[in-house]
Amino acid sequence: MAKTNQPSIVLASASARRKELLAGLGLTFTVQPSVASEVVEEEVSPEEYVTILAQRKARDVAFSLADNENESFLV
Repeated sequence: MAKTNQPSIVLASASARRKELLAGLGLTFTVQPSVASEVVEEEVSPEEYVTILAQRKARDVAFSLADNENESFLV
């Protein structure tokens, strides 16, 4: 696949609301939800929990895009 000049936007979420918000901005994007586990073994605060999951999911989708020749922005 040839590299394009414009980076692509990848919504790393299956959230219908997030998809609606991006579409409402007139942005072109693809949806690629993470398949990372949402289980956090240790006891953490709600703030730590969402941070752990956000990082885990972002890494999962970024890793799946690593072979993609086009630059992508994850949202």
